[in-house]
Amino acid sequence: MLFFRGNEYSVDCGYVSYGSKSKNNEHQIPNVSGQNNNKKQEKNWVSKSFHLNSNLIGLYNCIEINNKSLDQYMSFNTYYRAGTRKQGDLRQINAFYVDLDIYTKKKSLKATQRYLDNLIRKKLLPPYTFFVSSGRGCYAIWCVNHLQGKSRKVLKKTKQIQNHICNLLKNYGSDAVAKALDQPFRIPGTYNTKAGKRAEILCYNEEAYYELEDFFEFVPFEKDKVDTKPKRKSHLDPTTRPKGGKIKRLYNPYTLFVARLQDIEKLIELRNFDVRGSRNNFLFVYHYYQMKTKRCQIGAARKETIELNSRFLEPLEEEEVLNLIQSSENRAIMSEEVNQEHGYRYKTSTLLRLYDITEEEEKHLKTLISNKTKSNRRNEKERKARRNKEGLTKREAQKIENFNTVVDLFQQGYKQIDIARKTNLSKSYISQIIKEYRMNLKCSNNHLHV
Repeated sequence: MLFFRGNEYSVDCGYVSYGSKSKNNEHQIPNVSGQNNNKKQEKNWVSKSFHLNSNLIGLYNCIEINNKSLDQYMSFNTYYRAGTRKQGDLRQINAFYVDLDIYTKKKSLKATQRYLDNLIRKKLLPPYTFFVSSGRGCYAIWCVNHLQGKSRKVLKKTKQIQNHICNLLKNYGSDAVAKALDQPFRIPGTYNTKAGKRAEILCYNEEAYYELEDFFEFVPFEKDKVDTKPKRKSHLDPTTRPKGGKIKRLYNPYTLFVARLQDIEKLIELRNFDVRGSRNNFLFVYHYYQMKTKRCQIGAARKETIELNSRFLEPLEEEEVLNLIQSSENRAIMSEEVNQEHGYRYKTSTLLRLYDITEEEEKHLKTLISNKTKSNRRNEKERKARRNKEGLTKREAQKIENFNTVVDLFQQGYKQIDIARKTNLSKSYISQIIKEYRMNLKCSNNHLHV
């Protein structure tokens, strides 16, 4: 209920951390498949990581409900790597929560629950999803639909929400340490060895699942500080502006990925779908760009890649394709959610060499082109830009306009000195135009006479 409500299992949810602590020194986790967290083990404390998509059953098998000498905990949130609960490795934030040590304030469970319900009625908090007795204390949980742990904006809002909840419940023993995003919680149904009681779910509200925006009306968020530092121009979003200030060309990673996909499809079409020798490379790179343009929607990217493979003269088996693109899938997700540095950055020169693209093929492509082809296209575009609709340059058009103006005034009977005053042209230039006009006129008359 905490991890999968409203989400598809195909989405990579990451690793959850399980830990247990025993009074004796010989405590061991049951022999279930999972990754041991052996980096910094405390005495009597054993922990293990489980990938929620592939090993959720292993997590269930690990929990010992009836073991009265074992304290068992699990992380609310999930992580990119096994064996860690560092905030820097957060993949998904699944809940807001508050841990209440009510025994330190001499408060009862019923009084605490009544106080929480009163805060909810006053619109200071939204209804909680779970209210759990942990043995000696209790905790309340507000489930959210998988917020991205690597987003700075999300983390900032999340911390403010956690602080707001803890501040409202200070008088009921809200644990300031336990409000951290990497804090584990006692698993309901297991025993609290100090109290000799089970942790129990006292209340569950199946409607209380939230988006981050749902908390905005309850929490007085701090205003963002105005950044007075000048923004550095990112090399990932090179926008060229002419002197007039208007955008001449918008170029960013997304539009580049889309153009790359179109080029790969066109190149395969030019080769009549016979890509033997480079079939695997085509599928791998094509799938990576599909993941980037579809914002890491795994199902959609796989569908497009399998469709492309089916058009090859000698396609791979579907299972082979899925095995081939696994690394591409992981890298795309890491670059999207963790850091751009984790992704693949294919240079144009690398792809030209990889696919052995010829100059004839480059004529039909947009971005998979050599520097020579790019230079030729730029020069051709500049040549066309210099000419008007009649195919004349600015200088040629001005020359024709001057000729027609001078001849028109000459035919009206104006002298050359008067024409010079009216047109601001030199006398010698006007004399040359009139001379050329008379020669053309004489040639025209001779032609008519013959």
